[in-house]
Amino acid sequence: MDEYVKRLAPLFITLLILVNTSAFAQSKYDLVKQVRFERGASGTTITGVLIYGAKHFYRLKARKGQTMSVKMSVVDSKDEAEIGFTVDSLQDPPGSDTRILDGIDPRAGNHDWSGELPVTGEYEIVVHNPPVSDKPDSHPIRYKLEVIIKGDAQAQPDSALVAALRETYSDQDYGDVRYFLKWFDLNGDGEPEAIVYVVGPRVCGSGGCDTHIFDRREGGYKLVSTISLTRPLIISSQRRAHGWNNLIVFVSGGGILPGYYVELQFDGITYPENPTVEPAKSVKGQPRGVTLIKRFRSYMEGKSLNLQGVSDKR
Repeated sequence: MDEYVKRLAPLFITLLILVNTSAFAQSKYDLVKQVRFERGASGTTITGVLIYGAKHFYRLKARKGQTMSVKMSVVDSKDEAEIGFTVDSLQDPPGSDTRILDGIDPRAGNHDWSGELPVTGEYEIVVHNPPVSDKPDSHPIRYKLEVIIKGDAQAQPDSALVAALRETYSDQDYGDVRYFLKWFDLNGDGEPEAIVYVVGPRVCGSGGCDTHIFDRREGGYKLVSTISLTRPLIISSQRRAHGWNNLIVFVSGGGILPGYYVELQFDGITYPENPTVEPAKSVKGQPRGVTLIKRFRSYMEGKSLNLQGVSDKR
């Protein structure tokens, strides 16, 4: 019996290899590429040349509730029937038995699609030759993809971020606490950080209020930095240090007159806590960059953190 098993073992191994190889076979011309938008941009243009039988996989991150639009064009109009794309989620959308997004025909040459994203995570645009093509052509096809992601999903906090904020201010009674929020990718990893400016009569002093930077970690949020004594505008600079954009904040009050802008560098772990002392550097002229927190007339314009219920439970 043992001798019989030994003789059949190579056959089973060979069969297993053949099955796995056929299941995951890929063309040597396949392409997998991570897509990143320019800072502050809501879209990008991708160009490529598809070899017949190959597939191009473009992966990008987005958040639930945003709208993704993908439009394909080809250099030669005669190639339109020979190329298309699908869009799918790399996570399982709740309540769905497929990762292909609504409105996408998996067997047709989709050329123009727009839809709301069901989950926060990574998505994949797959450029391919449609299997239902009537007259498959083997010549390379030049194409262009216009990808746009819009929506106010990133203007809204999620429950994990609100919980992290409440934890930060749960040590005493701060009264009416409100905040202004901006999502922005400060470290270029494709996942936006939460820039939160917290305001309220008991949380701010004569020198300003706190700016918090939260990084998304495994479904929750980690506090990366708290910068005290800040006032809007809060700006993401074009300059970087240790992979993170410098931050520009306005400082005034508390004996500082007139006010001025300073630039803060990330030191590999955090941003400087106090922008009124070194290593903060004064900004000469008009600050340049992407505005994260705008000026406002009243702190009441911010979203309420609703700390009353939290303090009642303590």
